[in-house]
Amino acid sequence: MCFIFNPTFWLIVVLAALCVHFYKIYTHVNYIPAPPYLPLLGHYFDYADETKILDRVSSHVYKYGGIIRQTVGPVKPSLQTANKDFMQFLSQNGRYTIKATFYRFLHPWLGEGLLTSEGEKWKTRRRALTPCFMQTSVLKSFLDTFEEKSDTLVKIFEAHLNEEISLVPFVKRFTLDVICATAMGAEQNIQENVDSKYLHSVETLCEIYTLRMRSVFKRFDWIYYFTEDRRKEVEALTIVNDLLNEIIQKKTVVRQKNDDSNRRMDMLHLLMRMKIDGKPLSFHDMREELNTFLFAGFDTTASALSFAVYEIAANPNVQNKIFEEQKKIWKGNMCNPVLTYESINEMVYLDLVVKEVLRLYPSVPFIGKRFVKDIYYGDIRLPRMLNFSVFIYALHRHPDYFTEPEKFIPERFENKELTDPRIYAPFGVKPRSCIGQRFAILELKSVLSKLIRNFEFVNVPGHKLVLTSRLNIKSQTGIHVILKRRKK
Repeated sequence: MCFIFNPTFWLIVVLAALCVHFYKIYTHVNYIPAPPYLPLLGHYFDYADETKILDRVSSHVYKYGGIIRQTVGPVKPSLQTANKDFMQFLSQNGRYTIKATFYRFLHPWLGEGLLTSEGEKWKTRRRALTPCFMQTSVLKSFLDTFEEKSDTLVKIFEAHLNEEISLVPFVKRFTLDVICATAMGAEQNIQENVDSKYLHSVETLCEIYTLRMRSVFKRFDWIYYFTEDRRKEVEALTIVNDLLNEIIQKKTVVRQKNDDSNRRMDMLHLLMRMKIDGKPLSFHDMREELNTFLFAGFDTTASALSFAVYEIAANPNVQNKIFEEQKKIWKGNMCNPVLTYESINEMVYLDLVVKEVLRLYPSVPFIGKRFVKDIYYGDIRLPRMLNFSVFIYALHRHPDYFTEPEKFIPERFENKELTDPRIYAPFGVKPRSCIGQRFAILELKSVLSKLIRNFEFVNVPGHKLVLTSRLNIKSQTGIHVILKRRKK
């Protein structure tokens, strides 16, 4: 029994355990090609500089046939894919995939809402919530809100005519203002309230979860709970949830008094009327879905709108075509036309522009998933619980699928084949594609129509985007344009 107290024995045991651990890591799915990596660190340096992640990982994926194996730190590898055939494989085997492990970091905020739930709970929620986001009558009810908030944005922009502005802060406040009004029926006036605690709290949560997903150490709860980020998270969650609690409670009282028949339609109103298996949603259920809708529809739409204005400014020919289409639709009444669902559907060229923006700048560049059972992709065995990412950014810029993929060419989408979900997936992968995509497109076209009728956007000489990958795609150098009043 003396060997139990022998330090040499335990050193050998530890070394043997490490050898077994690293053997498992470096032989796990090793039949899938991997770019060169360093022992222990793996592909850490591919992700160390966030301004190079998108281009560096894209080049690896293209070079190695559309699917690569990668590891960041001494953990089991995951896969990155931007491959048309693999997308087809996923659409046929979606029932065997669930969210990637890192989505659990969002649970303190989103709970088990539509984005993070799995299995029967997700199916039931999805089935019940789909009418809220997809019915034309519901979408039409939001147009007044889009117009009202767009008018506020126009007034704010008018104070910055003929000067260079950074779009993102303005656009973020606009999209959050829209989401608060359409999701909660609550006027927060965030565009005019620059110091909104709610806005700062939402931005804080997005930043914290992004950093945690990329951290080697903070992914472990027992380390993360002792960090400053955890304290900030709790503080921000308190502010966000307190506001939602107050709004839900007030609307519950109004509903109990049967006094909400004349109120403007909003998501909370629809959630309160909804029943699943004959039972109404609980207070907690409604808060989960509201937080999910706010998270999914705030930063993503702000990103798309900012990049859209940037590309319109950088491509005067595109801007002229959008404006000419607006003139044709409104037949001279450009100042204060009545925006309708039908008039938005007439904006065919603007629709092409939005599609091209979402191709070049998909709001969510990576979508993480994992397999719930061993499954074969051709002759390749993909083991249970293998994490993988659908690399939407690389898929959309793949030279095999799009000609001149780095150029902004809206007309390319006159070819309907380019919206094939195997190569074009700005709203995710079925069956879990974004339920709010029609809402988002309607909002984008509505506000862009308003802006292009009021302003001419001019490119800032020398300003270049430096794209970074976080929860959403962003530009480290900001997104700048010059505003000029359009002649009436």
